[in-house]
Amino acid sequence: MQNNFWSYLLETTEFIESSDQKISLVQLEARLKNIGFLYEKTFDPADDFEAYVALKLINTISQTIQNNTVAENAI
Repeated sequence: MQNNFWSYLLETTEFIESSDQKISLVQLEARLKNIGFLYEKTFDPADDFEAYVALKLINTISQTIQNNTVAENAI
């Protein structure tokens, strides 16, 4: 399951980085939310700390976008 997680994360990163594709915040949020849903409660911080932290970050970014709390010029 962990290999699938990292592969999907890499695929998502490449999708976002792709210069020939534009991605909206709605698309980004949906993609991140999907990762959160697929891997929810999969990683125990004692066993897979890196994956647990990555998933927590993904969920936090997704929630921030969903709540529309991203300010364009905020520091």
